[in-house]
Amino acid sequence: MIEHNPHNVAGHLRDHLATHDKPLVFFFGAGTSAAIKVVSNDDGPEKPLIPAIAALTEICKQAVEALGAPYKTSWEILCSECDQLGIPQNVENILSRIRAKINAMGVEDTSCGLSRDDLHAAELEIAKTIVREASPNEDLIPPDCPHDVFSRWIARTSRQSPIEVFTTNYDILIERSLEKARVPVFDGFIGSHKPFFAPEIVEDSKLMPPPEWVRVWKLHGSINWSILDSQGTSQIVRGGRGDPQLILPSQLKYVESRKEPYLALIDRLSKSLRRDGTLLVSVGFSFGDQHLNNIIFDALDSNPLTHLICLSYGSLESCSELKEHAKKHKNIMIIAGDGAVVAGQAGKWGRSDSTTVFTAFDEKDQEDRGSGEMLLGDFDVFAKFLSEMDPSIAISDE
Repeated sequence: MIEHNPHNVAGHLRDHLATHDKPLVFFFGAGTSAAIKVVSNDDGPEKPLIPAIAALTEICKQAVEALGAPYKTSWEILCSECDQLGIPQNVENILSRIRAKINAMGVEDTSCGLSRDDLHAAELEIAKTIVREASPNEDLIPPDCPHDVFSRWIARTSRQSPIEVFTTNYDILIERSLEKARVPVFDGFIGSHKPFFAPEIVEDSKLMPPPEWVRVWKLHGSINWSILDSQGTSQIVRGGRGDPQLILPSQLKYVESRKEPYLALIDRLSKSLRRDGTLLVSVGFSFGDQHLNNIIFDALDSNPLTHLICLSYGSLESCSELKEHAKKHKNIMIIAGDGAVVAGQAGKWGRSDSTTVFTAFDEKDQEDRGSGEMLLGDFDVFAKFLSEMDPSIAISDE
């Protein structure tokens, strides 16, 4: 197997990020929020401020099982169905399965051993648990978290096209940090009193604010979205404590557009990736959502000028499906812990052979080639990597 020079690969990423004339898109998964570590108690070990998808799934499982013995059996059946469909047994897939069953059931029907009302109870318990876990106490958030460093880098970056951040996270950590860095943000909502989601603007870039505004798209909903019913109509509004029904993907549609927020934002992702020269940088995303994978891979397959750089927290094998695509398509680069795929070639890490300060690579044994570990898949390390590009952002402005 070939070896990749970690310094050269990281330099390639640095050069891409420093380019000012191409569209830049970030895709943040659960790993970006889980990168913030806090101490649970005075003597306990550090743990993620917001649990990653596996831990969140276990927490939701316990919440549903606490509803009673039939719910425990139903969870097991739902997991089995996920296996049969070839999709991960995570809480988002399980929630989607529950909602699909509810929509297909009559009042007297049962599924997974539960009535329609019982499945509604399980759905609500999962959504409430997600909202709770994704809403950390402000006092627990470190004063200079990686989201803050990333946002300061954004604030000092000048580009011809607006930077877009797509995220499957429900929390509002990125919005919070961009606001601290005084970066104007457009997220598809308009208004001042009770900002409402406007799909017609999301669909038309000409109606959006200028490139100085960062666009943040919450693909799976947000803890501060709610449904507002007024005078016989419903709309999605932002602000206050979120509505558990807006933990997406969901079958909910609102009257004015007949188009759910999820579909409008998915369309936005597809359009963003189909622009010539777009660079998509994914961090903390495991590519476990097949629907999103299809949109990303289709855009990469149809437009060789669109590029993806995936920063993987795990090994190359942990992103096996993406690895196979990257071996066939040279516009995909994977930077994983134990190796990389560059220009279609998969390989382990060799030694960097460079005296340049390079904190994103841990060379465990100088005498054992290929034993090093790339750390860029950790969002905290990626933020430090950005601060090396612009040292002024490493120190908080506060």
